[in-house]
Amino acid sequence: MKEPEHRSQDLSVSMAPPGIPGKRVTLVVLLGLALLGVGISYTLWTYNRVDTARAATATAWRNLTEHLSSRYRAAEKTIAEGVDSRAIKMEFGERFRLAVDGFRTTSLPLEQYAAAQRVESLLGSEDLGISPQALPSVPPDLRASLESFRDQLEQERQLLEGLGGRMLDIFMKFETTAPLSLAN
Repeated sequence: MKEPEHRSQDLSVSMAPPGIPGKRVTLVVLLGLALLGVGISYTLWTYNRVDTARAATATAWRNLTEHLSSRYRAAEKTIAEGVDSRAIKMEFGERFRLAVDGFRTTSLPLEQYAAAQRVESLLGSEDLGISPQALPSVPPDLRASLESFRDQLEQERQLLEGLGGRMLDIFMKFETTAPLSLAN
């Protein structure tokens, strides 16, 4: 009788419970943690790059607003003269004045940008009543400043469309801005 007891002990010791070996589980967990760490590091690195690009875009926008202000002052004068001579409708002159006031009275870049888009759309509007050539021409320094701003927007867009930007999109939403185009 002692012999069968001994056999049952040998079977219980040699039979491992079914499942995945512990070394494999450990390896998979460690590999997963390493990939997660690399992914988080890459995402944070991309966030830093996006933040730097956004700061450069804001600087380019501030430089552009100086030139746009001069452009809008000259256009405002031309439109006021057109309203006085009745070549431009008073309602259009008032809409233009309000759009320019919206541009001048805010320092928030997104609102100022939207106001600049409204002003440019009014300058390119068929309701203007005068030929676009009657408006002051776009000086080269304004064009250069606009190109610099567009380049910064493009760099920002490329970062946000990359892998790191898409990973950031999971956690936070970044608004992309369409490039500003001048009426003439």
